[in-house]
Amino acid sequence: MEEIRTFLKRLLDESAANLSDYESHLDDLNVKIKENTRFIEVLKEENDKPFSEFSPRSINYKNAEQIDKLEKTTNNQIVEKKNLEIKIDQCKIRIQDIKDMLGKLDKNNNTNPTNSIISSDSDSSHIIDSLDNIISYLPADPIRAKIELENLKNNL
Repeated sequence: MEEIRTFLKRLLDESAANLSDYESHLDDLNVKIKENTRFIEVLKEENDKPFSEFSPRSINYKNAEQIDKLEKTTNNQIVEKKNLEIKIDQCKIRIQDIKDMLGKLDKNNNTNPTNSIISSDSDSSHIIDSLDNIISYLPADPIRAKIELENLKNNL
């Protein structure tokens, strides 16, 4: 059981680090989007200066090109922001699931005061094989890994 707890704590630390990275990237992205939006507004104001009907009007074509370029960049950043928010939500759910599993392990250990010690080598090798199998599922299918961990816990 201690190996499972260690594994889950390591997984929790990795998930928390990922969450922190995602959130800092999201903050940077929000700043870039705000800067681009404000710069687009400034360029548009510069192009839309008031003029009289018969006065010559200079149009800055470079500003129009820059506005188009910034709008495309901003749209891409908004899409990236939405994807990042989805990743953050998934990461928070994963962290909560891991905390729940750790809580169940602690609860199970408190209700079983003898802390049954696995004495036979065949039982230990079975658990190690099961954990190796679960580790292989984890990157591709964390839900399956969770189910396998719960099955392993119930079999103990």
